[in-house]
Amino acid sequence: MFAILAVNIVGQKLGRCETIDESYYGIGQQECVGLGYDWENPRVNFDNVFSGMLSLFIISTQEGWPDIMYTIADADDADKGPSKNNSAAFAYIYFVVFIFIGSYFLLNLFVGVIFFEYIRAEKNENTAIASLSS
Repeated sequence: MFAILAVNIVGQKLGRCETIDESYYGIGQQECVGLGYDWENPRVNFDNVFSGMLSLFIISTQEGWPDIMYTIADADDADKGPSKNNSAAFAYIYFVVFIFIGSYFLLNLFVGVIFFEYIRAEKNENTAIASLSS
């Protein structure tokens, strides 16, 4: 659900001009290529659902997610190039909701596995005690 939402809103909008001085704001794809630079998408993108799912997996590890969030906050059409905080409201709400929901489910999964293993160990212990007393 999160991947499809991001693909629809910021898909194909994360590209930027790879210039020497890294001032890529406001440089569109046509202008970038005309100046002799390369137009590149970031490694973590939402251009299709597969890339979106991979990106969400990376975000769920909570390593480097602010950089991805700021890239999405600057997303704009390819003919315009990235604009500072162009879609910031979407990016901030999207990431906060995803991280809270993702962390909640991950925590529930962890607690569920611990609880299941505890119950299994308790049954094994009761079985061992019952066989010793017989």
